[in-house]
Formats: sequence, structure tokens, C-alpha cells
Amino acid sequence: MIGLAYGITRGDMVTGGPDWIENGDRFDLEAKVEDPRSATEAQLLTLLQGLLIERFKLKFHREIREVPGFLMVTAKDGPKLKESSSDEQRTFSLTAGGTTDLAALKFPTEGAPMMLVAQKFSIEDLIRILQGYVGSNIVDETHLTGLYDIKLSWEARESLSAPLQSQLGLRLESRKIPVQFFVIDSAEKPTQN
Repeated sequence: MIGLAYGITRGDMVTGGPDWIENGDRFDLEAKVEDPRSATEAQLLTLLQGLLIERFKLKFHREIREVPGFLMVTAKDGPKLKESSSDEQRTFSLTAGGTTDLAALKFPTEGAPMMLVAQKFSIEDLIRILQGYVGSNIVDETHLTGLYDIKLSWEARESLSAPLQSQLGLRLESRKIPVQFFVIDSAEKPTQN
């Protein structure tokens, strides 16, 4: 719930707090919005943040730490990205072995063909997807600010370096990078009402 509420994409970026947070304790939160049809995603996330603070007495801070990761940069010959046209719709699909099955995407068989196809994708969008596959944080140093049509294929559990460079003209450089961590100072288990 913390990850969802505060936009944290990887669980290892949340640290601290009591043991029960990481031990897999599960909780159900119920809340009502005045008009769910008109509530925006940002409003709902703000409400979830308030519920976590109120019901779990959540206290936290954020801090920057240097950790091993990658810089995404353009390759020596430059990027091979096609800018999206203004009349295109934003689309995205990710397949593993030809399926979009969540289990296959999370735990693909070694060597399974992976395919990412997207329209109107920013480099930040691409990085959010790829971080899960490289198992590390990636910082954008491409200085590419447009929206692109992206098609990237690779084999599951292979390094993404060669496919990124040959297909998109991008490279991953291993470095220590600054990453913002969500540090839980304290939290309490909620009581039953």
C-alpha cells in the first residue's frame, strides 16, 4: 500500500519501520469517496496517503542514497528512436513468449522471447518498465524529451545492453547513482473498530 500511495516502484526502496511491515501482515482498508466517478487518480492516492498516516500512524522521511545502478545514455551512433506523431494514441504492450499473462511476465522462462511495443512513450516510461528486468535503478542521462514509438525485443534473463543498443541506440552504464528512499520512522498496527 505504501508503494502504491507514494509512487514507489520497487519494494527495496522502502526501509525502516517495525518488523510486521515486512513480514507480510495483510490489512484491508475501506474508504469512501463522495463521487468515485469524478475522483482522479491523484486524488485517490492523496486519500490513500491520508489513510496510511491516520490509521497506521505512519511517520516517514525521504533520503537520497548512492547505490549501484545504471545510467541510460545514448549510444555513440546516436538514438534510433522514432518520434510519435501527434495523432497517435498512447498504447503499450509487453509480452513474454507471446502471452501477456502476468505470471509469464513476472517469471518468464529463460530464453523466452520478450517484446515491448509502445506508442507515445517517454524515456522515463521506458525506464520504469526496464528497471524491473534489470533488477536495479536506472537514471535517465539521454537528454531525450520527446514521445517515441518503441519496439524492443530480447530474450528473458539475457542482458538488455545489446538489444537496447542495437534496436534503440541506447546504452546502460553501470554506476553508483543517487536514489530516493522512503524511510519509515514509525508505524503502528491499526486497532479493530
